[in-house]
Amino acid sequence: LAGKPNTGKTQVLVNASISALINDRSAAVLFVSLDDVFSKVKNRFLAKLANINISFVADPFYNAHMGLYTSQKDMSLKMKFQQAYQMANKIIEDWMLEDRLIILGSDSGISTIYDLEAVCKEHSSKEKVKDANKLLIVDPSSKLIVPEESDKNKSISIISNFIKNVIIPKYDYTAIQNYELTKAGLTKKRFTRIEDIAGSKAVQYDSDVIYIIAQPLHDLGTEAQTYWVDDNGKTNPIIIIINEKDKVSSKKGRDYF
Repeated sequence: LAGKPNTGKTQVLVNASISALINDRSAAVLFVSLDDVFSKVKNRFLAKLANINISFVADPFYNAHMGLYTSQKDMSLKMKFQQAYQMANKIIEDWMLEDRLIILGSDSGISTIYDLEAVCKEHSSKEKVKDANKLLIVDPSSKLIVPEESDKNKSISIISNFIKNVIIPKYDYTAIQNYELTKAGLTKKRFTRIEDIAGSKAVQYDSDVIYIIAQPLHDLGTEAQTYWVDDNGKTNPIIIIINEKDKVSSKKGRDYF
């Protein structure tokens, strides 16, 4: 998975995790974030499950508009908000208690590829997870450190190869990785392409499926429609998921959200 900053990559990974947990009772997700602390990642899960704006989820009880001090006339809205929040939180806590969801944020101490292997080994050995359909999310994998390599491009090749040939077969995971872009790829005013991914040759070789996340708002400016309005009148950015490579289904194309 790749794309420019603020195009929705992390949220796509969160949505994929939730979808796996809801639709497959035997699924277990290990979500490793090298960008965000545990509480921030969990808030993303809460916001999606509760269908609440993440800005409210970050401080649900004291938010000036939706929290405990909301005016009396908005009491029903406040109660619906808190009920949805508490229900979503209960679901997440249950998943964690059952070892079906493990969230490790940037405050967990994971920095090297060997740290990642250690947590995968521990997670996959848990009694409740041994026979599960295990999903590993790494956001972004290109921030992992290879202690013996200082060259960034070579490091990305090693990381990609390590996850494909060590972690996936050894600990029986399906892995989804978020990759960063090259400096040139970050600045170009067009949709991201495979060649814009840092370490793109290794990524292309090691990946079964490559998706590019794009937002016209970021990538094309005013040259294309950048927003859509939902049934509630809310304005949302358009997100385009471009399937650049697919060894699994041989399908390539674009989906618009």
